[in-house]
Amino acid sequence: MGYLYYPGCSLEGTAREYDLSCRELFRAMGVCLTDIPDWTCCGATAAQYVDQFLSVVLPARNLALAEKTETGLDVLVPCSACYLNLKKPGKRSQGIMPCRIRSTKFWQRKAWPFMHPCGSGTCWMC
Repeated sequence: MGYLYYPGCSLEGTAREYDLSCRELFRAMGVCLTDIPDWTCCGATAAQYVDQFLSVVLPARNLALAEKTETGLDVLVPCSACYLNLKKPGKRSQGIMPCRIRSTKFWQRKAWPFMHPCGSGTCWMC
């Protein structure tokens, strides 16, 4: 049994201990956690105030990466802000084709690295 794991920026920074305890708890229970490859910040802290479109596209990218693994595993999101943000794409873009087309074009332009002040590709608001 296992889960795809989305730690989010907080668990990689200020809440590092929470991340370590989650990983240790699931390891002790015999549950394998696999990080979503190349995950990025979901924009939980500031994206909705900067750009409504980004507040949907940032978490949608992470969900697409999870789906791309083709493992069929559910995604575990310990951070409550990240969890709420990862629920947004389904609610906001469901049945709205222009949003899907716009987000597809956005990622195809490979604009993402230029949006990172630090260029790290991990945290949107470094």
